[in-house]
Amino acid sequence: MKVLHLSTFPKKGGASKAAWRLVEALAAMDVDANLLCQRTDISHPSVTATSTGWKNALAFSRDMTERIGFVYQSAKKEYRFQFSPGTQGESILQHPLVKDADILHLHWVNKGFLSLDNIGELAALGKPVVWTLHDQWAFTGGCHYPGNCDRHLSKGCGGCKFFKNPSTKDPSRFGWQKRMSVYSGFKYLSFVCPSHWMAGEAGKSALIGNFGIKRVANPIDTGVYRPLDKEAARLRLKLPKDKRLILFSAMNLDDSRKGFNQLLHSLSHCEIPEDTELVMLGKWKSKNNWDLPIKVHHIPPTDNDDLMVEAFSACDVVCVPSLQDNLPNIVLESMACGTPVVSFRAGGIPEMVNHKKNGFLAELGNFKEICSGIKWILEDDERRAYLGLAARKFVVESFSYPVIGKLFQEYYRSLLDQKRVNSLSPSFLKN
Repeated sequence: MKVLHLSTFPKKGGASKAAWRLVEALAAMDVDANLLCQRTDISHPSVTATSTGWKNALAFSRDMTERIGFVYQSAKKEYRFQFSPGTQGESILQHPLVKDADILHLHWVNKGFLSLDNIGELAALGKPVVWTLHDQWAFTGGCHYPGNCDRHLSKGCGGCKFFKNPSTKDPSRFGWQKRMSVYSGFKYLSFVCPSHWMAGEAGKSALIGNFGIKRVANPIDTGVYRPLDKEAARLRLKLPKDKRLILFSAMNLDDSRKGFNQLLHSLSHCEIPEDTELVMLGKWKSKNNWDLPIKVHHIPPTDNDDLMVEAFSACDVVCVPSLQDNLPNIVLESMACGTPVVSFRAGGIPEMVNHKKNGFLAELGNFKEICSGIKWILEDDERRAYLGLAARKFVVESFSYPVIGKLFQEYYRSLLDQKRVNSLSPSFLKN
């Protein structure tokens, strides 16, 4: 069984990290798994890039062509990377890895890697195509997360808040109709959702609700993400050894969906231990705009697993105030390192964090309750240690490579078995 995973990048961003980890998990199960991406900055025999050398310029051009076209239409600056038209990409039909694969597994393929047309071309191969929904782009008109909007579920989008001039004929409407046309050409298309929440949203979609939808979580390497000595980790990261540290981490800390700016405002009015300081890990352009009552340490964004493990191990609690999310890697990573998480009951997060059993969950949007959760964990060292041990145990038992790798291996086999059954001729079946 040969499975080819398709992802714009191999390890840049949460979705691509999840894709790469799945390739690793499958390889450990002796599945012939490879990753085909647009560009790569890692060297590995299982990773192949379509754009190398001068082709990198073409990849960049495709991304910019699509991005600039949307920039002039977007309603707000912050929306510029929250909507992807899906009009630019490259054909991979003739790539040797694509031809040789038994199953094609799509992940996050934006930024000029695969357009909607390029995805539609894969139907002609007659192979099972699996698509992991790392966000909701596959069943909206182009936004990655729709927030409170539900027009993508049954109304075919249009009137989209992401555009300066929303109308029933805006690009989101075109994107929704384009998806309907593309998906109708597939005989073997199914969707995998990392969380039950995402599976529920996908199941309500008029675009993909009638396709096969299966919930299988993203895996994490619990051999890499494991608890380290706290004092040693702080020393390496140049963090104070005698303070209580709260970690906030995201690729873009200013992303409104991640809730960090709202939470920082709330922290100014929270009662937390006086010896508490913040650690912010990620891109944070607005950091100079804040006048917080407690000291802040900023660590630039990184895809380095070792640095991430040190950051999680160095801190006492990780806060994930996402207002809408799927199955964020940061929660799994923190828990695997034995550091409890405080978060909202948002998206798939409650499928990882068990309230007051291995972390703390607040009602969605209640930042005051988030602050209470942080205080509840920080004020009792014994409680914090117990939560960390429980968090680690839960991740190892539910999300480790052997667990998730086996689930995907069984799923792939079922798809191939179904394809073989469908290929049997009616005369054979009658006999």
